[in-house]
Amino acid sequence: MARHEMLRARFCDEDALSVAKSWHLFEGHEQFDYRDSLCAFAGIEYRVPEWVKEAYVQRHPLRQMWRALEARGEAVEWAKGVGQGGQHEWVALLRQLQEMYENESGVTWT
Repeated sequence: MARHEMLRARFCDEDALSVAKSWHLFEGHEQFDYRDSLCAFAGIEYRVPEWVKEAYVQRHPLRQMWRALEARGEAVEWAKGVGQGGQHEWVALLRQLQEMYENESGVTWT
């Protein structure tokens, strides 16, 4: 109900169709908060990891770096075997892409 009320307020109590059409549209970290609340409602202890939220915020630079690897023909080698030892390997790959972005652009993200 909380999401419904928030959307109703956002659309100034417009018709139910406006709320329904906007139900799947999220801004910023709303999508993660919504997923967390769904899990809590279902009695599931899972919460969206912080690294997922960070990767979402930095999705454009990460995509830029991945495409650069693809253009150089290095992407397959970078991804080879990643994830077989656990999710932490994907996080490490994202951190490598982050470092590559920072080195090439001179921009540091936090």
